[in-house]
Amino acid sequence: MIRGFRELGLTPGELRKSVTRIRRIAGDEYALATRRVATDGVSLLIDMAESFEIPRWERARDGQGVISEVIERYLKFVHWDPPDVHATRLKLITYQGADVIIDPRFAFGQPVLARDKVRVGDILDVFWAGESYQKIATEFGVRPGEVEAVIRSATRPRAA
Repeated sequence: MIRGFRELGLTPGELRKSVTRIRRIAGDEYALATRRVATDGVSLLIDMAESFEIPRWERARDGQGVISEVIERYLKFVHWDPPDVHATRLKLITYQGADVIIDPRFAFGQPVLARDKVRVGDILDVFWAGESYQKIATEFGVRPGEVEAVIRSATRPRAA
């Protein structure tokens, strides 16, 4: 989950402070993988409501309240496997044009293409070895557009 939140743009400092507080509040070592955690792309948020029906989101780092309507769209990127309380899959929105997920059942939780379960790292290794988009797509049996999206996302500069 931490890798997923980093991919969504959270900084290591933000994560450190937030994770410490979330674990303390939730009393759960795996609190990051619960339905009570979301992100707005800048901060980790924790749902402080008593039930899941009406969330009351706060910034995990310091408890500042947020407007629920603003962060609602981010909640759809975490896949929950009812009736479990813990998340089973995180969709990484940074890979626009490719459906990339983190799921502990595939590639030991490393980012993979959702449809084919091809590791993003494998695509990038072949690209950095000098292969073309088309050749990589053919070799892994994936769409060329997905290969291009993965490479574009991995090679663009990111904010610290």
